[in-house]
Parts: sequence; structure tokens; C-alpha cells
Amino acid sequence: NPQVYSMVPSHRWYGRMLGYYAAQSLKKKRAALVFHPDDEISLEMLEGFKESFLKAGGVIIGSWTADQQDLWASVKMSEPDCYFIPAAFGPHESLVDLVLGSTADVLTTERFLRKPGNAPLYHVQSYSNLDPHQGVKDFVALYEKRYGQKPDALAAAAYESIRIILQA
Repeated sequence: NPQVYSMVPSHRWYGRMLGYYAAQSLKKKRAALVFHPDDEISLEMLEGFKESFLKAGGVIIGSWTADQQDLWASVKMSEPDCYFIPAAFGPHESLVDLVLGSTADVLTTERFLRKPGNAPLYHVQSYSNLDPHQGVKDFVALYEKRYGQKPDALAAAAYESIRIILQA
């Protein structure tokens, strides 16, 4: 149907938003990057983060891959005031676990929000139950009444898709 349009932000966009937020809102100046070199999503988010963080006056002090636990001392010695960890990694996350155990701010994806650690975590997503718009408030109330829990981003996307189809 030519009357239905959908917009899904790119992974690069998510990286840009986190880079901008780190520099502008959190006032971070020195970012360390921990990434997976074989993951396209990770690399795309990484480029977006670097682009906006550098444009806002931040400095990238170094990049490490997620399995380089032996380099933790050099990562800490570079004195980052934040870390950027894009996308998922799989079984080789030894350096990620050490970063999450630190107390520096970590800008990351939703996947790491449930991992144990001391670091304050920040992430970007396309939906939030805390959105102040009345349509979101109504959706959350109806969803909670029906299912007994708050909706997540997938439930919101499914609801919005069906709503668009029914209005067509």
C-alpha cells in the first residue's frame, strides 16, 4: 500500500544518539570503545557514536575488542569517563564484564541492562512506557489491563502495526 510508511532508525542513528547524549547531557569528554569486530551492527553503531561524540568535542581514547580481558589494565589507565559498547557479542565478553563492573558510565544496548555490575548504564530505544504522549499512556493502560504487565518495545511495534493496518 503506497499510503503506509514505516520508519525504523538505523543502528548508526542509535550510535549517534548515544554519542550526542554522552557529550551533551552527561558532559563526557573521554570515551573508550569496546566492540565486536565481526558484527556489522556493532560496527555501524560504533561509527555513529564516534561521529557525534567527536563532533560534540569528545575524544575517543581507544578501541578494544570485547574479548581482550588481558588489556583491562591499559583500558583503565587511559582514564575514560565513559565506555561505549554497541550491540551483542556472544560468548566472548570478558572485557565487557570488567567494564560493567567499573563505576564509569556505560552507553550500550538493551542486551547488557540485565548483566550484573556497578556501572550506570544508558541505552537508546524506539519506545518507552514513560513517554508522556496521551496515545502511549492509553496504550500502556489498556495493555496492562489485558496482560497484567507493562508492554515492551515489541508489543508497542505490533500494536502500532495493527493500528495502521486497520486504519488503511
